[in-house]
Amino acid sequence: MNYFLILIILLLCGGGYYEYTSLQTKDAQDVQVAKLDLQAQIDKLTQENKKLADDKTAVAKSLDSANTTIADLTTQLQTAQTKLAAQMAQAAKVSTPAAGTATMTAPPPSSNSLGTFTSLDGKTFPNSQLLKVATVGITISYDGGITEIMFTSLPPELQKRFGFDPHLGAQLTTEQAQALDSARQAAAGK
Repeated sequence: MNYFLILIILLLCGGGYYEYTSLQTKDAQDVQVAKLDLQAQIDKLTQENKKLADDKTAVAKSLDSANTTIADLTTQLQTAQTKLAAQMAQAAKVSTPAAGTATMTAPPPSSNSLGTFTSLDGKTFPNSQLLKVATVGITISYDGGITEIMFTSLPPELQKRFGFDPHLGAQLTTEQAQALDSARQAAAGK
């Protein structure tokens, strides 16, 4: 009976050992599968991280390019504003009289209609519409077509309306005349 009991104990121990080793093998296999899954996730995250780093670099380059473009445009705008201010100052100098001189400060007409008028050389312009104000005269359309009329040919009331003074007009330099022309066109909205 002792042998029989020893045999039963050995069988129980052998079965327990078998079960123990099969559990360890199964656990080792589960750990190996978990390691492979984790390694696959690490590889995937590494690839995504690299893609994000590449995207970040591309966005930084694009931002630098945009900032450079903005700086260039800002410089161009400031240059244009400086030139405009200089032209406005020059136009102001032209329209500002020196002590004892006549001025050409009358504003340009507020509307394009000049009505019917007769020039100093006797020609009549019915239903006249102002098209352009230039340094030396105006361009109009009227019932007879389109023509340019020198300030010196306009009647005195129209000369005054366009800010022309025959005495001062003879004293203007070419640069002053161009600045005055620019100011008149800007004021006339042309």
